[in-house]
Amino acid sequence: IRANNGKFRSSVTSPPKKLESKAPESDFDRVSALGILFCIPLLFLIAFVYPLFPHEFTSLRFCAFWHFFHVDCPGCGLIRAFMALTQGDLRASINAHPLGMVIALFLVLLFLRTAVSVWKGKKLPPLFSDRLRLFLVWCFLLSLLGLWAMKLYRSLFL
Repeated sequence: IRANNGKFRSSVTSPPKKLESKAPESDFDRVSALGILFCIPLLFLIAFVYPLFPHEFTSLRFCAFWHFFHVDCPGCGLIRAFMALTQGDLRASINAHPLGMVIALFLVLLFLRTAVSVWKGKKLPPLFSDRLRLFLVWCFLLSLLGLWAMKLYRSLFL
């Protein structure tokens, strides 16, 4: 304790006051939020309008895996599933790739959470813990590889 003009002050500084839990957003957060809010509706719009393109363009395969190995990749059919879903054809979507619906639901959820976050002006707390998020990612990847293995088995042996 020091004396300073007759007043006593502690030489130990007090801890800084706790700031609000709202952390300032970085430029990356703002740009990524705007990218999500712009790109996801654009993706849905393109998937909805794509079947109207000429057949010569829509019959092209953009899969590099297929061009190199002449075998479907784990994601082959996801674009067709997504397009069928935007057209309202649930059966064709599931037949093209069962995980197309999962990806579409994830994109809708991501868009809605980002829109609410931008509207409120702060980041929303995560929906899932890190452990659960990692578990869901592994479940998705294993499902993707399992479906691919079944597709390869059917095409090679049946």
